[in-house]
Amino acid sequence: MNSVGRPVLERFAMLRLVAGAAAISFSGVFVKLVDVGPTASAFWRTLIGGGFLCLWLLPRGRRVWTNGPARKWLIAAGFVFAIDLFVWHKAILYLGVGLATLLG
Repeated sequence: MNSVGRPVLERFAMLRLVAGAAAISFSGVFVKLVDVGPTASAFWRTLIGGGFLCLWLLPRGRRVWTNGPARKWLIAAGFVFAIDLFVWHKAILYLGVGLATLLG
């Protein structure tokens, strides 16, 4: 990246950070509003997020899968994240959005 475009990215970094935090903070409300179970909700959120990550990395020429040991850790992290989402979505149904988010 050239030095001319750098200040523009830094200028809007806080705005993007706040917009991302606001979008994530409403995810529990959306889970509560849709008529989908916790397993399906966790699956679709992980699949869509992973798809967007791959689309974001594709034009940059970066690889997600590196070597054997890193691949095992990536799969393990994805599995643990899927379990975490499942438990959090289950807690949203049982406890409500606010308390489930605090417990998470």
